Amino acid sequence: MTSGRLFSQAVALFGIALAVCSCAANPPTQAQPPDRPEIMSSTTPPPGLTDQIIGQRYPPMSLTKRAEAAEYGYSEKVPIAVGGGFPDGADKVYSYLNSLKGPQGQKIHYSRIGTCCSFKAPDSPFDGTGLLEVYEITYDGLSKPTRLYFNWYGAPDPQIPVGLTAAQ
Repeated sequence: MTSGRLFSQAVALFGIALAVCSCAANPPTQAQPPDRPEIMSSTTPPPGLTDQIIGQRYPPMSLTKRAEAAEYGYSEKVPIAVGGGFPDGADKVYSYLNSLKGPQGQKIHYSRIGTCCSFKAPDSPFDGTGLLEVYEITYDGLSKPTRLYFNWYGAPDPQIPVGLTAAQ
């Protein structure tokens, strides 16, 4: 096993442990807007360390397929299927985010919001239950951050959401 993969798994396990503790000790205090699902867990990187810095070491994946559905990726009902399962799902999300650009090719900035939306996932090591990962993205010209929802489980089929482009 490579040191990068061990590091990714350690970060993921730490995040889950932290999320479990923070969910029990700190229930969400801010209500979600009616069009957004409740965030079930979240983590905060140490000062000076951002999700963007963590993710920059993952190369962009090749994205060629454009989503037809306007809600693809922007809704928990139609999440971005990156695959990878528990061992590699986080790596796949970072590679995916590093491959996105704004509509005019602007650099995407991202941060992890947390998890939401439990669902049945036979390939999940957590009693067959998976959670969606939620990231917020921004880019020059975007009036307010927008959320993207990711599914680590099942077959990968990452597509370019409507309104975004892919790195060449």
